[in-house]
Amino acid sequence: MEANLVKVKGMSGWYKNIETGTVINTNEDDILLARKRKEFALQERETKNNMKIEISSLKDEMAELKALIQTLVEGK
Repeated sequence: MEANLVKVKGMSGWYKNIETGTVINTNEDDILLARKRKEFALQERETKNNMKIEISSLKDEMAELKALIQTLVEGK
């Protein structure tokens, strides 16, 4: 470890850079877990965005069908 890093009390694998105040986690299991959480959150966000787009498309199609039905009913 570099000389300007001090161990954070009570946290395994965490060090604080005394010059910048930055806290660094060197625990690889924690890092992998954080990456998985981030990836899951990104996937969830993408899924929600795709669902919003699909719902919007379905609403447009329903409005179009409604207009076509209205035209057919008025034509009789």
